[in-house]
Amino acid sequence: MCTRSWISLCSSCTSINRYSRDSRVTKYKKYTVSKKATDADIRKGRLEGIHTLDMSLRNKITNKAFTHLKRIHTLYINNCYDITDAAFVHLEGIHTLGMSYCTKITDAAFVHLEGIHTLDMSFCTKITDAALVHLKGIHTLIINGCNYEEYFTGSTFEYLKGIHTLKMKYCYQIIKDSFVHLKGIHTLDMKDCSQITDEEFVHLKGIHTLKIRHMELITDAAFVHLEGIHTLDMCHCYHITDAALVHLKGIHTLHIGGCHSITDEALKQLTRRSMDDDDD
Repeated sequence: MCTRSWISLCSSCTSINRYSRDSRVTKYKKYTVSKKATDADIRKGRLEGIHTLDMSLRNKITNKAFTHLKRIHTLYINNCYDITDAAFVHLEGIHTLGMSYCTKITDAAFVHLEGIHTLDMSFCTKITDAALVHLKGIHTLIINGCNYEEYFTGSTFEYLKGIHTLKMKYCYQIIKDSFVHLKGIHTLDMKDCSQITDEEFVHLKGIHTLKIRHMELITDAAFVHLEGIHTLDMCHCYHITDAALVHLKGIHTLHIGGCHSITDEALKQLTRRSMDDDDD
């Protein structure tokens, strides 16, 4: 029988007794550290070899805990405000890292993240364009909220060539020239990137999934580049009209809430065209 303790497991047991000599937490694939956990708890937990660990919002965890996390596959340290660059020396080779709102992390940490697959660095306010130099070959990158001053503009997106998924909501400083490096991207979320215009869409031909909510500069002209798209969220794009739907034949999922210039009749015609396409 499992007893209540500092660690909650994502398995048939909900917790593990940290004092049990026979307990080997590393046999579990994923678990979450309790809110009261400290560096000492991480050490006592014998976590070497663990696959996935969630330490988000655990503000008693410091850099010292990371010495026990070498070779970890997936780690979440979101909202761990006291973690600094020094912790990252132990994360070389990590596959997936969530570190949103880790406001003390700087570009210096990224030298240890080369080869990473998935990274969420949303609202990390001290990271600049220089960090992307170390992310060449990354699969999924989340940089939501990179609108702090002008430290992050996308000027080094050249290192993201071939990226599969990029989420950059609220990134008001991303420059237009950065889109040339996103050709062939599969999924792009740029909600509230209010500076982006139709011109950037020429680089998005063939995209699978696109989110452009609240992008008020987008017009029907952008949609000529979106033919064949699978999923599109364009809620509250007020300048888009029925004319845009001509280019969305065969679309699978479409979100248009707040697009008041699109009529019901145009949606019916889009549905009919898509159904006819399926019949063919």
